Amino acid sequence: MKFVKMMAMISVVCHLMTACTDRVDNMDALMKAYADQDLFSGTVLVAKGDELLYQSASGWADRSDSIPSGVNTGFRIGSLTKPFTAHVIQRLITEGYLRLDDTLGTVFPTYRGEGRDQITVRELIQHTSGIIAHLSDETESVIEQNHHTLDELVSYAESAPLGFVPGTAFQYSNYGYAVLAKVAEKVTGQAYSDVLKQYLLIPGGLNHTQGADMDSYLKNASLGYEYDLLEGYKNANPIDLSYARGYGDITSTTHDLWKWIRYQKSYRLPATEDDSISSVTTWGWFNNKIVTGVNADTIEVLEHSGSINGFGSFMLYVPEDQLTVIVLKNFRSNNYLQPIYASSIGKQLLSCYYEDLVELPRKSVAMTLARKIGEGLDIDESYTNLKLQERQHLKFDESELNKLGIELLFKYNSPYQAAEVFRINMEEYPRSYNTYDSYAFALLMCKDTSSAVAFYKKGFSVFDQYPEENDIESVHTNLSDAKSFIRNLEISIP
Repeated sequence: MKFVKMMAMISVVCHLMTACTDRVDNMDALMKAYADQDLFSGTVLVAKGDELLYQSASGWADRSDSIPSGVNTGFRIGSLTKPFTAHVIQRLITEGYLRLDDTLGTVFPTYRGEGRDQITVRELIQHTSGIIAHLSDETESVIEQNHHTLDELVSYAESAPLGFVPGTAFQYSNYGYAVLAKVAEKVTGQAYSDVLKQYLLIPGGLNHTQGADMDSYLKNASLGYEYDLLEGYKNANPIDLSYARGYGDITSTTHDLWKWIRYQKSYRLPATEDDSISSVTTWGWFNNKIVTGVNADTIEVLEHSGSINGFGSFMLYVPEDQLTVIVLKNFRSNNYLQPIYASSIGKQLLSCYYEDLVELPRKSVAMTLARKIGEGLDIDESYTNLKLQERQHLKFDESELNKLGIELLFKYNSPYQAAEVFRINMEEYPRSYNTYDSYAFALLMCKDTSSAVAFYKKGFSVFDQYPEENDIESVHTNLSDAKSFIRNLEISIP
């Protein structure tokens, strides 16, 4: 009997080890596919409790000096900073400095903005205060390069009207967290950077985490890049991290972030109340539910993502399984062709853990063709060569080519190149009305009205011939608009 029990236990252990190995192998296959296709530059980590399950790094921390990313490379984490600030506030609450339902007028008496006697600390954390989210993109692209005091950030919040009555709606707000950082200064009488170190970085052992205005220099920090569709990787627009203090100024590593979540577990991380208008907990995490696994189980997760010039980040924690997933990357894309979001990769790693099927990424043919266009190569010849040489490695997709044409037409103001791409798409997918519609529109932009009309009409015939394949709401809308345009055009011609 003892032998039978022992063999049964060995069988269970072997099964668990095999399952874990399969999960890690799938994670590794996923990240290698991203690396091989040059679709990811950064580092990832997956852990269960105190056990490291998987980590990897790929791409370049510094492209000009060919310095590769490593598992200990530091990355700017953008809005993943916000739960850091919320953690500090919660620590101050436990020490009696303030309460969740204190108003700004109570804890920050000199605050001059609208709603000072209505906005609570809880509403600031959960993004229900009504405080302005941010300034316009045009304004921020200029002022974010300048050093800012926390008072200056608060002044942006004070100067703008509230978006709604506090506590009645959700509006994600960067400046709301700058105000929280100032609250921490007000109630402690210390600089926020010192408060952050005292209540989180030092006790949490986060020795490789840095905030704005801290004296130490973080070694192994990567540079940030933006991916331009035609030119590839370029240096990201500069930003002085003091501009993002309290809401986006932290630089850290995957291992420090893993330390942080384990340190946070010693405190209660409550979910949001069922009747809350916000899915953000009072510790600054988004509380969501995800359906995953072979049994389609619903699991509760705490997560947050971040994005700042040249960087993206994502962190997820599954309380039930003590599972941590972290993704840090040092590039962003300035196009919508094949954006690589840190959160998407994180969710795929989560799926690998729960043994869902995950499709390995392949670079879009449109992205590859775009680089050829940027190099001044012939579009037809380049596309033909890609079909012959790279078909098994690239993702050939009608929508991707259409997106490339749209980018060329509207962002790069290149109607002739857009028309060439749309024509290729039309020839590749001759049963799709949308390809004719796009090509005809580009011909209009090229001032070739007669050809545009001809291809619009060809598109009408294709729609009639293949109605089921084109039975999409957006296609019906485009078809109706095109027919109205043609009718009006022909009426106006004498």
